[in-house]
Amino acid sequence: MIGMIRWCALVLCASCLLLLVACAEQVSAPPPAAPLPTVAPTTPTPAVATSAAAGPTPTEAVPPLPTPTPLPMGTLTNELTAYLQTQVPPVAAEPDAIGTGITSVRAISIENTIDDRPLWLAYSLGKVNPVSDTYHFVALYTYHPAAPQPWQELERESLETVEVLDDWSGINQAWVVPERIWIEVKGGVGAHSGVYVLLSFDGTSLRREVTATHSSPAGAGRLHDINGDDHA
Repeated sequence: MIGMIRWCALVLCASCLLLLVACAEQVSAPPPAAPLPTVAPTTPTPAVATSAAAGPTPTEAVPPLPTPTPLPMGTLTNELTAYLQTQVPPVAAEPDAIGTGITSVRAISIENTIDDRPLWLAYSLGKVNPVSDTYHFVALYTYHPAAPQPWQELERESLETVEVLDDWSGINQAWVVPERIWIEVKGGVGAHSGVYVLLSFDGTSLRREVTATHSSPAGAGRLHDINGDDHA
C-alpha cells in the first residue's frame, strides 16, 4: 500500500515537472516574424530632352546688301557743282556798284597725295566789287556715299581782292612737294593789275603760303620747275 502511494506520488511529480517545462518553452519562444512587404516592380520613365540641350534654333542667314557701283568722276564733279549752286547761290552786286558779284561756282577733281579720300576743288566765279563784303572763295570737298550728306566741306579760304578769271586756268592744282596739296590761284585786281595766291592743304587745314600782286595781270607770280623733278 505504501509502495503504491509512492509510485503515485512519483507519477504526479513527473507530470508537474513536464507541465512546468512546457510552460517555460511557451514563455521563452519568440513570436514568429511578420512577413516582409513586397514592392511592385516599376518601369523607368525615359528622360525628355530639353530645349537647352537641343541648342538654339538656327536663324535664317540674311543675304548681304549689294555694293553700290561707284559713280564716274565726271558725274560726281557735276553733282558737286549743282550742289554748290544751291548751297552758295550767286550774290548779285548792289545797284550802281562796280562788278557783277559772284555769278557761279565750279568744281574740279584734284589728285590727293596725302590719303585715299577723293578730293574736289571748288571756287566761285564773277567780278566782285573790291569795296564790298563779298569775296571769292576756294574750298576743298570730299565725298562719302554712305553719309546722310555725301558732300563734306573740308576747308575754305576767302580770296579778298581777287577777281578769279572766268575760265579753267584761273585756279589749278600745283606740284611742289607731295606731303601737301598745292593750289595755285591767278586773278586780277582792278582794271589792269594781277594777283597770285599759292595755297597748301595738309589734310586738315588750308593755308595761304604766297600772296603777290603786280601791275600786269600776267606778272604777279608763277611756279617753275628748276631741277626737272616735275615739282616746282
